[in-house]
Amino acid sequence: MILVFQRVGWAVAKKARLALAFMRARKGGHQESAAFVRALRVNGLRDRANAYLKALPDDVAKSPSVVLESAELQRGQHLYAETKATLEALLPTLGGKTKKAVQHRVRELKVILRCDVQVLAQSKDHSITLFEQKSGSDTVIVTFGTVSSGLLSAPFGLPFILENGFHQIHVAQREFTFYQGLSNEEFADAVSEFCEGKKVICYGSSLGGYAALYYAGGIQAKVLASSPVNYLDNSIRRLRYIFVPNRHQKLSDLPRSPHAPTIYVDPLADERDMIFLRHNVSPAYPDAVIKELPGAGHEVFRALLAQGDLKRVFLEAVSEVGSP
Repeated sequence: MILVFQRVGWAVAKKARLALAFMRARKGGHQESAAFVRALRVNGLRDRANAYLKALPDDVAKSPSVVLESAELQRGQHLYAETKATLEALLPTLGGKTKKAVQHRVRELKVILRCDVQVLAQSKDHSITLFEQKSGSDTVIVTFGTVSSGLLSAPFGLPFILENGFHQIHVAQREFTFYQGLSNEEFADAVSEFCEGKKVICYGSSLGGYAALYYAGGIQAKVLASSPVNYLDNSIRRLRYIFVPNRHQKLSDLPRSPHAPTIYVDPLADERDMIFLRHNVSPAYPDAVIKELPGAGHEVFRALLAQGDLKRVFLEAVSEVGSP
């Protein structure tokens, strides 16, 4: 009953946020219009967002903030070439952090366009998308997003993975659903055929690191994770999720990968990271290779990237799998 009330509350809050964004957008400002398009987009209302964009006056529709949201809408519909063209035309008008962010997105789109893109599975709670290198590869990297990532978020590890010539399968969740809408069996059914005969690495950070461990056994994959956590687990449950039931099985009750996972963690950043390792990961994988990096923070992979060490760490994990 509590869960029903909570879901009703979330639905009411969602409608309230959309209503507020619409009221602000009626002022006709560029930023307000962009915010309304964003609100429609992240709530899955793409048709309404497209219709709203078409109805905007030219000066508003061509403003950088609105064009950026229009491009994100295109990307969410897998219109990668169109998105790249839109952003490249916009770049000369931008500066500062916004320009850097758009340059990064263009970089992502360039490597995506080297791939054949296919949605392997999709529901209201998850999507599984394959980015297959047209030039071929014997390695597949299966990635998972963090707790706040959503169905329309950029895939974790992009463009790094594709730039290094690997296939990528990205598993996205509806934000804050903790991958609970995707069973182990559904995941394996969706990806097994493509992964067969290839090296497979499951890769993620935080909730994505937990998901990598959760699903790897079903496809016999190697895991490379940082700070894996599931904040619905009673050992580290966060107060904000107190009424969200944990429907996941214990890691120790799931199919076990033959490959020892490699896990990076900062033992000083958040005690919950170490508690989760002891209570949940170690019983399932007592052979896990734990690499502590004090001072890196919860997002250890980000720290390794900043140090210039991520590529080395990544390639080491791939080499440990051996020939497919």
